Amino acid sequence: MSEMGLGDTHGILARPGVRPVRTSAGLGWERLYVSTQRELPYRDAFQGAGSNLVILHLDGPVTVRRGRRGLTAAQQVPPGGLFLHPAATELDVELGGSLNTVHVYLSDSALQATAGRRLTGVGVGHGGGIRDLLPCLVESHHPAQKASASSCPSPGPAITRWTKAQLPTVKR
Repeated sequence: MSEMGLGDTHGILARPGVRPVRTSAGLGWERLYVSTQRELPYRDAFQGAGSNLVILHLDGPVTVRRGRRGLTAAQQVPPGGLFLHPAATELDVELGGSLNTVHVYLSDSALQATAGRRLTGVGVGHGGGIRDLLPCLVESHHPAQKASASSCPSPGPAITRWTKAQLPTVKR
């Protein structure tokens, strides 16, 4: 199996106006691709991908409209807001303002092997157990909210824990 990369994503990260800061490119991760970036406002439609997408909003609030084959009502998403999108599903998005985000793409085969079932579409704020894991995966922009290593659950066999220090900075 080869390393996951931009070709395994929905295409959001390849848009003009998306400025990557750090990615997992070059780390050899076969089932996980992670990117931190600054996103400028946009409206676009994306084809489904073979990976499940988790987006963590690092700042905000920002107005976001999402849907499949059309946009839904606008939502005001606060810092720390989560969005999960299942593999092989189209996605329409309108981002109403600039935003710093973390995108985590997990191959569907890894998720199915770990969870034992297929992920179904869930919206912002319905991260389930992933909510407990994300503070352990990324360094918070708010020092008082940093998770201690002892409070972090085990990520499971298919997910590798990573820290900001392990992700290479994108060279421009």
